[in-house]
Amino acid sequence: MNRRGSEMLGYPADTLIGRNWFETVVPPHSRQILRQRFFGVLSNGGFSAVSENGYLLHADGRLIPVAWQNAILPGEDGTPPAGGVVTSAEPLLDMP
Repeated sequence: MNRRGSEMLGYPADTLIGRNWFETVVPPHSRQILRQRFFGVLSNGGFSAVSENGYLLHADGRLIPVAWQNAILPGEDGTPPAGGVVTSAEPLLDMP
């Protein structure tokens, strides 16, 4: 988590390290599907969408509309399963 992400979510920079992302910043109504999609990406190496909109949960409980950008880090031999995922989010003023 970088400084900008910590500020957007309302957490001190080191607070999110080691915490479960889904339980901490994903709204309860989205946790199950996003968790399934994430682990599906790790095992098959593909996203259904590289860019998408959604919500994150601010430290104070507010929902933050965001635009996601996702990228897969290849495994050691360059094929699935994925070696990891890099995701960035920009806050949106309004959800489209």
